[in-house]
Amino acid sequence: MMHPRKYVPYAWIAIVAVFLIRAPHPAASGSVDPDVYWHLLYGHWILDHLAIPTGDMWSWTVPGKAYSLTQWLGEVAIAGAERIAGETGKQTLAATLASLTILLSYKAARCYLTNRTAAIMSALVGCTVMVSMTCRPHLFTFAGLAALSWIFAAQETSGRKWPLFLVPPIMALWVNLHGGYAFGLIYLWLHAGAAAVAAFTRNEMGKQRRTILLLCAVALAGTVATAINPYGFNVWANTAAVGALKSVSAGLTEEWIPTNIRTNLGFAYLTVVLATIMSVAFSDKRPDMKDGLMLMALLVIGWWATRMSIMASILLVPIIAKFFGHTAFYRLAFADKAKSEGRLHPLASLLIVAIIGTTGYLVGRSDKTIEKRIERDFPVEEVAFLKQHNFHGTIMNTMEAGGYLIRYLGQPVFLDTRLDLYGDDYFFAFMQATAGADNWEAFMAKWSPDLVMLEHGMPLKTLLIQAGTYKVVFSGPRYTMLLKANLTL
Repeated sequence: MMHPRKYVPYAWIAIVAVFLIRAPHPAASGSVDPDVYWHLLYGHWILDHLAIPTGDMWSWTVPGKAYSLTQWLGEVAIAGAERIAGETGKQTLAATLASLTILLSYKAARCYLTNRTAAIMSALVGCTVMVSMTCRPHLFTFAGLAALSWIFAAQETSGRKWPLFLVPPIMALWVNLHGGYAFGLIYLWLHAGAAAVAAFTRNEMGKQRRTILLLCAVALAGTVATAINPYGFNVWANTAAVGALKSVSAGLTEEWIPTNIRTNLGFAYLTVVLATIMSVAFSDKRPDMKDGLMLMALLVIGWWATRMSIMASILLVPIIAKFFGHTAFYRLAFADKAKSEGRLHPLASLLIVAIIGTTGYLVGRSDKTIEKRIERDFPVEEVAFLKQHNFHGTIMNTMEAGGYLIRYLGQPVFLDTRLDLYGDDYFFAFMQATAGADNWEAFMAKWSPDLVMLEHGMPLKTLLIQAGTYKVVFSGPRYTMLLKANLTL
């Protein structure tokens, strides 16, 4: 009989399956995300010039305006993947980072659970949405949070300090990959603060002093490490400026709207919350003050915004595992490790992996949903029309269309999703004008674009036609294009 160690656990197969299902699917490339296009543009520019741009080069209204690329390395990684293998390269990168996040969360869960199947179940509960994440720099943040959760779980369960020494280099790399490093810093200080409060309430400050000082030192070292980037400590101000935007706090961008259980991501977070509460409620192990503080903080943060719910879900995995392992259900279902953990012969594992990989490839090749969404949501026909007529004038466009226009038309735009570049006043003035507010005439007179591209239902389109200042020259699936009345194509 083959030695058990030579068999392949179900958990490993599950992690590989996530990659094989996701990598061939067009949705992983991020082509339906308006942000991806300018991320790619910056990434390719940096690779071509081996430098980081200091001012804007993609708009005709604020050309040269100072702009900080706080996720330049993440953009380079995505652009590099595209150069190597096109759309498949981006899909593969997205699948790799999603699988890595699940793997790291699984390792965090394993610190508390001896059973691999139980650990992968806990990881998949918290990381289910990883399967739907597109190729954007935010994927590096999800992997970074999973890495931190593993480090703290390993330190807590083993008592060894060396895992904590990994925090500063992780933060130094992370700050250049994505602005979500700020959430990583919050997590570091939450650990230190919760430990200090728990020790104080138990009157154990003296006994726990070394542990608290170590956690504070790690948090401080991680914080200082974020200065290792092209902007130094100014990166904090740049990151804070994004969070301070009214357009962000008002939930006008999809990823920053309050978490709603009626959406897919909101329902996924609700599932994680319920799993966490049930694990704690039915566990024989009672949470201490530190556990309670961390739990409350993460649950509250997760309901603040859709993006935050994804990050909180990842960090809840070790908490779920910590208490799930002390429930009656765990003892009943996973006590017999030989039966419950699940292992397959290597040949059977290869066969299953081959079937999953083949199925994922065939489904990805045959699925035209993403292609249709791009044609429906982006100005594909509009760009073709403008290229056909060799148009090179100024265009006033909506935020969602900006990145696509920059990349495929090759011209500066009026607006795109870099709201930290344009600012709240600029953005809200545009929104009011397109809604037909009293400022629309003054707004149009100020910018006087040669061509206006608006969604069909926007009141400004009707007002411009009625005023006789613009005429319709093309109508696509989503956008109507209006040319100045005194111009011709």
